[in-house]
Parts: sequence; structure tokens; C-alpha cells
Amino acid sequence: MKRIIRLPLLFFVSLSLANTISLTTCFSQSIANPNAIIAPNAETQLSDLLAFGQIDLDQVDVNAIINSLAPISPELDSATVRVGAGGMVQTLRDAGVAKIQLGIIARAFTRGGLCVIVPCNKVEIVASIVSPALSDNGPLSGYRLIKRKDAVVICPQTVVSLFEGDGPLPNFLPGPESKAKLQTLGDFPHFLVLEIPPALKKDMVAIWPDSMEDRLPVPISPKRLAASIDTIVLGLQLPPQNRVEMICFCHDPSGVTFVQEQFQSAIDLIPENLPRPTLSPQGTTLKLVFGEDDFQSLLAALAVKAKVSSGKAQAVNNLKQLALAFHNFSDVYGVFPGRMTVDAAGKPLLSWRVALLPYLGYQPLYTKFKLDEPWDSENNKPLIAEMPDVFNVPGDELAPGLTRIHLPVIEGGAWYGDGPQRSFRDITDGTSNTIWAIIAPPSTAAEWTKPQDWVLDEANLQNSIFGDASSTAMSRIDGSVQVVSRETNAEVLKYLLTMAGGEVIDNDSVK
Repeated sequence: MKRIIRLPLLFFVSLSLANTISLTTCFSQSIANPNAIIAPNAETQLSDLLAFGQIDLDQVDVNAIINSLAPISPELDSATVRVGAGGMVQTLRDAGVAKIQLGIIARAFTRGGLCVIVPCNKVEIVASIVSPALSDNGPLSGYRLIKRKDAVVICPQTVVSLFEGDGPLPNFLPGPESKAKLQTLGDFPHFLVLEIPPALKKDMVAIWPDSMEDRLPVPISPKRLAASIDTIVLGLQLPPQNRVEMICFCHDPSGVTFVQEQFQSAIDLIPENLPRPTLSPQGTTLKLVFGEDDFQSLLAALAVKAKVSSGKAQAVNNLKQLALAFHNFSDVYGVFPGRMTVDAAGKPLLSWRVALLPYLGYQPLYTKFKLDEPWDSENNKPLIAEMPDVFNVPGDELAPGLTRIHLPVIEGGAWYGDGPQRSFRDITDGTSNTIWAIIAPPSTAAEWTKPQDWVLDEANLQNSIFGDASSTAMSRIDGSVQVVSRETNAEVLKYLLTMAGGEVIDNDSVK
């Protein structure tokens, strides 16, 4: 459940508060002795509250959130996740949890700073749900759990004294001024308010640097941001209604102009194929909006990226399976499989892929082949349609039975020439420095049983290997698989493709 709620929230917070993050980074360096500016008495014990927020549990629709995120993270779309997350949320509701309060306290900032108050009427049930996250291996292992009569609190050790006992809990809810600012956002069930106390703000402006260009990808001025911003309020709606809005309240219109420039620098880093939030200055406020249509466009773009990434991962895994089969074949016969099998007259019959079938778990399919007949014989040709998935490249739109996983043929390589089948003894450059199989361009696709060579053009090696792609997966003879960029120098690629050239390859040269 923690992951499901956290993913969209963290994305939007990081998107819309990119400059604010730089403030908190500097802040942790500028309050080495926070007690020097925080009075110890009860009346001012939260004068160092930096941010506070709320999650409305009644407005958390687990199934809608999973439906939105499943195209990006398919592992979420399972009965186990749906039932587990839905059951956890319902158990919290049954325990009297309606709204979860969040606060970030300055004196605990070096320990994370985040404190969570969970008001409830069944403390033990809530504590049992939260406790696993605080275990030694949990995401909140450095935090403490405090059980009160009407709430469960999770906080860093340094501020435990604020929450222990039977006295009133520190209030993380907005005061009148902050509430008025929140209301300018409209009706949001979940919110976050960043409001630096005046005493701390003065010190921050005095201490923070004017520029962080050497540490961030955009020119940021922490000092001027701290001086310009009074309050930032962020409102969030989770699926099925996806929306985030932020308003930055500044001292004056010139501060708005400066903050807008800083935010725009961060927004410009978002790839062009992704939607971007809109910025609207008005008087002494700057509004950022990321609407429902933007959110849907973002999910669609991320789903495509996730599919491509998943396909690459599966393609790499397929090459690893083939490498294992390749090794097992060598263990049995003492040599590598040939590029193809041939008859007594030297006529090509079947591809190397067929020879590996028994070592890939496809013995029944292997026995269907007539090994003394060519790939397109009356018996063997129908078996093209039974190509194992291991020869597939996920995401390809090739006709059934076609593959583009090939053995690269180049002078000096493991598959060059028609001599005896080679063995590990022939790979004098080292098995970790020699490529044996590559996912070739789609234009090279061939029937998986066909004994067809993939001969590389040495004069145009990058285009020959990559085609129009920016990278492809390659398997080395030791079984390792790497996605290699076409930016890799052609000479380095040739070194990797040859087996006995004696070249020394610097791993950093393989991009």
C-alpha cells in the first residue's frame, strides 16, 4: 500500500517542487545546531515546523490507483496486490483512520524529519500494520513507533519526546492563514504546505549560497528563492481523478518573476514527449497546474517506455538462456554448435538454433525435425510456425517464425569460415571479450530454422549491427549479456567480434 500511494505523490512533488528540494538540501547543512534557535518550552515546541500535509484515506481508491499504474508497473495488477492493498486500507478505515497527518520538523531534519500522525480508535490494529515498515530491514528502520490512546505516531528518535505521554498532540493541521491559502487551490483531499518559520527563514537567507550551478543541472539560487517565497501549497487528487495544483505565494511581483524563471528552468528538463505543467503568474502568486489530461498523457507515455524497457529486459534474458544452452552443448560435444548443419555434399540443412533445442527444454520439438533434410522440406517447413519464444524479441512485429537473433559473421570471428567446429580453446582473446550472438536489425529477420548467415559489413559496422536503432543487446561467449550503444567505436566493436586478435579492450570504451 505504501508504494501504491507513494508513487504518484512523489512524482508530482518532485516535478512541482524541484527548486524546493534544493532548499531543503541546503537547509540540512545550515542548522548544525537547531536547538540554538528553537525555544525548549511547550508553547514554541513546533516553531520549527517546515512542512505539513494530509492524506484523506476515504479518498484513496486502491483499484483506481492500480488501474492507472498497471500499464507502467504490470506487477501491481495482480489479485495479491489488489486484495492486500485494498484489505489494508479497509482495515485502517475500520480502525477509525480517516485522515493521516504529515509533518516535517527542522530539529529532526538530519534524521529524515518526517513525522506521521495516524488518529484512530483501534491503536493496536494500526500499530500492527505499521510495525513491519519499522523493522531493521524496513523502509522506516530508523524511526520509532509511539502508541497513544487515540493515535499512532511514527517519527525520528530525535523528536520522540514531542509525541510521548498523554498531553495534546502537536498540531499538523493548517492554521487560519495557511488554511486561507489552501482554499485558493480549491477542493483537494490531499495537500502539502511548505512554510518556513520566520526565524529560520532569516538564517536561511543569510547562510544559503546564491548559486548551486556546480551541483544541479539548472541554475538555482537558494538564497533568492528563500527570500522570495513565503508559502507553497500543493493540492493532489489521486486516481480516478488525477490532478495536481501548486500555488507559490511570494513577497512581491518581482519575486514571482524570479521564482517563475527558476521553476521554468526545471520544467524545461522534462523530455519533450512528456506533458509539462503550466505556470500562471498573478500578482504575488505563481500557480502551477498539472491537469487530468496531462496526467493521462503522462501515464500513456510512461506505459510505452515501460513496455520498451520490459521488452529489452526480456530480450536480454532470452540471450542469457541461449548462452546457457550454448555452454551446455559445448559441455556435451566439446565444441560449439556450427552455424548450420550440412549434408554429406556440404549442402546447408538446418540453423544452429535447431541444434540448441534439446538444451533449451524443447526436446519434443527437436524430435519432430528430420535432421537429414533441409529446413524447407515437406516435414521441416511446418515446424517454422513452432518457433520457441526464446528466439523472439519482445515488441517486434515480425511474421510468425521469424527471428533476428543471429550469429555475427566477420573475418576473425568465432563464426567465420567453414573449418571444423570451434571450441573454447580457440577463443584466445578470452570468452568475456568475444561476442557470439547479437540481436540484429529487423531487416535481417529470417526463419529461425533457416541456415542463413548474417555477414557483417566491416566498412560500415555500426549500420550493419544496429540498423536504425540506438542500441542492441549482445551476448559474449562467457554468457554475459550487455546492451551496447551504437556510439561505441567501430574499432572496439571489431575487437569484440574477433576471437584471437590479441587486443586489450577497456570496458569503459564499450558504451
